[in-house]
Amino acid sequence: MKFNLWVVLLSLFLLYLLFVIREDLMQNKSLANEKLWLISKSAFLTGENVELVKKLENIKHKNVIEKIAREKLNLVKKKEIAFKICQ
Repeated sequence: MKFNLWVVLLSLFLLYLLFVIREDLMQNKSLANEKLWLISKSAFLTGENVELVKKLENIKHKNVIEKIAREKLNLVKKKEIAFKICQ
């Protein structure tokens, strides 16, 4: 009887360990997938950041600022006459 009790307890303990290891393996795989996704997203955002920094550097030039002000904001300099062409 004593031998059977130890076998049952050992079997239950081994089943418990298998269950815990299985859960850890599943969580590890999920975290590895999330890590890969975050790495790829970080690379994408780094590239996008480089493009935005280049655009910002271009916009800092006086002639680009003036062009944007004239085209998008319809601004004119002093002593200039603005014309609007209607079709």
